[in-house]
Amino acid sequence: MLNVKWQRISLRVNIIVSPFLIDWNGIAPRFFEMIHDALSDDIAVNPGDFSVSVSNNLADVVARYDIFGATSNVSLHSDRLTMEFPTLVPEDEQLVLRILEKVVTAFPQAFPGHRYSRVHASLFRHGAVPKDVAVAEYLARHGNSVTDRAFGEMEAVYQPAVRFSVRATAGTWRATCTLEQSEILPNGLFMDLDVIFPSVDESAGFQDWVKSFLVVADGCMGALELER
Repeated sequence: MLNVKWQRISLRVNIIVSPFLIDWNGIAPRFFEMIHDALSDDIAVNPGDFSVSVSNNLADVVARYDIFGATSNVSLHSDRLTMEFPTLVPEDEQLVLRILEKVVTAFPQAFPGHRYSRVHASLFRHGAVPKDVAVAEYLARHGNSVTDRAFGEMEAVYQPAVRFSVRATAGTWRATCTLEQSEILPNGLFMDLDVIFPSVDESAGFQDWVKSFLVVADGCMGALELER
């Protein structure tokens, strides 16, 4: 098993809402009040962190809360609730999970006429392996010899990578995982994990979602022979 010290993490969660929000009169203030009530006990929530993007196209109307006034945010679109955390370190995990849990729990109470219909979570990790490990050789173990021969006499450098998909036999989730060599660190790896829950059990709580996501993530790590 290969040990990876993850240094940078990005997380994006899209929760599709049904039916979508058509009449936006009062929607943004209600969303802002929901965010304030849900998060103000844990983090500083300031008026300048809230914004609204107005458009004649319903798909482009967005109410947004910038966490700490930075790039991480929670935004409400006409058809989805989006939470983005583009620049995390491993130590941020517990705070991020607490923010996610409070927002996910608060939305159905603030918007009782709407329900969650599908969840799409994307996790990106960038980290380093021990310097005595040849990343290209490790990735090549998951490749095939045909690739080396395919380009013939053309001048090409083969950069092995891994990509596979897996799904639950019951159809409750499906995932795609990609692992490739870092373009920043010579001994680095970049991992991209996409998990989709095509339907949402309304009786399940946030912790059930997190548990399912982590089980899938651990399974992908195991398939890649990476330490969990």
